[in-house]
Amino acid sequence: MTTNQYERGLLGNFRNLLSTAGTMTINTVVLKMTGFFGGGGAYTQRGWTITVAILMVIFIALNMFTFFTCSERVTAQNDASKKESVSFLKGLKALLTNKYWILMSLNLFSMFFMISSFFGSVLYFTKYNMGNEDQYAMVANLLSGAQIVTLFITPFIMKKGCNRTDSDHNFLCLDPCGYISSLRRMYAVL
Repeated sequence: MTTNQYERGLLGNFRNLLSTAGTMTINTVVLKMTGFFGGGGAYTQRGWTITVAILMVIFIALNMFTFFTCSERVTAQNDASKKESVSFLKGLKALLTNKYWILMSLNLFSMFFMISSFFGSVLYFTKYNMGNEDQYAMVANLLSGAQIVTLFITPFIMKKGCNRTDSDHNFLCLDPCGYISSLRRMYAVL
């Protein structure tokens, strides 16, 4: 939507903020909806089927709204006569040998794996460690709340002008902090 790198980063930040807000909404309402549509049982097939059908209709409507109302405002400054045709296999080979693409893919894989593990283990944590699986939404939303706080801070860091080395240093510093904090058991706070 823009050629300005800071503005693109800010748009990505807003996307992540709203994605996290959507995650919090889903964490809060899904089990309530499945219980309502399942006749009181939150884990019935009927409840899950109706809930997923309703949520998919909402998601498709929101995606269609975005598709039809957003437009690309940036045009390429390339000369049409210089257009290069690259075969699919040559492009794929170039992609798979690009070390930056591989690093980004590994980074995204580890990030999504961490998020899946985080939220996937919340139900186990609330059920077996806290003894109350009804606390799932609260604990999951606390995790998302921490993410939202971080997303409000990142525009200031982006304005400073981070580069790859800064990102590597932040990852190396924050990753062990997350592991160390997960070793402490302070359930009474929740």
